[in-house]
Amino acid sequence: MAVSAPKLGLVFFVYEDGSRSEQVILNVFSDYKGTIQSDAYAPYRKLESDAYPDIMRIAC
Repeated sequence: MAVSAPKLGLVFFVYEDGSRSEQVILNVFSDYKGTIQSDAYAPYRKLESDAYPDIMRIAC
């Protein structure tokens, strides 16, 4: 998983044994505030729930 902020010149890359599991995704973004662009993989859609009020997910 990679996260970038081009205007700030930042890239954040997470590799956890090649896993794209729900737990990895939810742990990485547990305290995140901002916008996430992702595919339709179900764990990313969970970030749209009330449990993550500071995250806005947009589709790619």
